[in-house]
Amino acid sequence: MNIHRLKRAFTLLELMIVVGIIAALAALGVSASTELLPRFKTRQAAYQFARQAELARQLAMTERKQVRILMVEYDAYATDPDRPNKGLYRIQMGNRASGSTVWDTLPFEAGSADSYLGEGTVDLSKGGLHYKKGVSIDNWGTLAGPGTGNADAIVFSNRGAVMNPSSDFDSNGNIPIVFVNKASARKVNTDPETFVVNITRTGMIRVESNRGNEYPSYVNGTRHTTTHDDSDGDPNTGA
Repeated sequence: MNIHRLKRAFTLLELMIVVGIIAALAALGVSASTELLPRFKTRQAAYQFARQAELARQLAMTERKQVRILMVEYDAYATDPDRPNKGLYRIQMGNRASGSTVWDTLPFEAGSADSYLGEGTVDLSKGGLHYKKGVSIDNWGTLAGPGTGNADAIVFSNRGAVMNPSSDFDSNGNIPIVFVNKASARKVNTDPETFVVNITRTGMIRVESNRGNEYPSYVNGTRHTTTHDDSDGDPNTGA
């Protein structure tokens, strides 16, 4: 006896259900990427700053000269998502181990004025080489810096320590540089998401997020980019 296989086409209702499921999944994907991408860019910008700070510290110890992070531009409207993002800083080497009078933006060009600033300049704003849409550096307050001519600068000594006066550090002993996810400011009754790079007097560099409890998969306050020893003998623990 021949067995005939039944061939059955999809009904219009079944097709509509499948299309609806696909549309719902696509909408969820768009929603997730809309939230996750700005968060990723903000985190990326903060860790980039941490790496640059460690570069400055290591360079100061290697070259036996002062090296500074010159904070050039912040976003006065960092919590306003409808305004363009801003944030610019430079890594500069001094001409002395102490009391430098000339500062050269990396790459170091001995005996000449700065002719190329690309390597040592990080510009997060639109048109900048390191543009990060929706990511801003918040107002860092008053940084007096050591000596004269170092306002708005974090200066590393040739031993890797931060030379700034005590007034530049907060109550926790840090100089905090705050990176703001401007897109997160659209959420009502919620503080904007931030990643903070904390730099201690000893040169310890640490990145923390104000959403650490909400997003436990993030590495917050445990990733250190310094190489000097602490009092407990562990080079990878915070101050």
